[in-house]
Amino acid sequence: MFEGTDLSMAYGPYDPEPPAAMPAHAQQVHPAQASHAQAPDVQYAPPPAMYNTQPGPDTQAAAPGGFYPETFWDRMARKKGDLVKVIMIALMILLALSLDCTARHYLSTYVDSSILTDMQEFIVRLSYPVAVILIVWVIKAW
Repeated sequence: MFEGTDLSMAYGPYDPEPPAAMPAHAQQVHPAQASHAQAPDVQYAPPPAMYNTQPGPDTQAAAPGGFYPETFWDRMARKKGDLVKVIMIALMILLALSLDCTARHYLSTYVDSSILTDMQEFIVRLSYPVAVILIVWVIKAW
């Protein structure tokens, strides 16, 4: 059967007597045992201001959790940049819709009042979406 390895080769000779107490500055921890060493107990005393829930002279009364209630205007001020971006996107969509209606009106008026062949009318009607795609492409590449 398997006899195993001699433990004295792996761990050194067995010494049943514990080593004599050494001074604290002379004790060194072997690197292999450092991960198993127990961390010393450290007393933690947070500053009293950390748990201070009393309102100051220039602040309103705190909520039960110690936090001030967030008002509508606080949220609006915090999200001001996002709100401006949303408004700008909405205005750009509105501008695009109004330009679409204007271009469609003038294009339909032109096609109805002119004498165009079927192929010419098709090209004129196709030019509007192609122009929009080209404008979007140029703006995106810019």
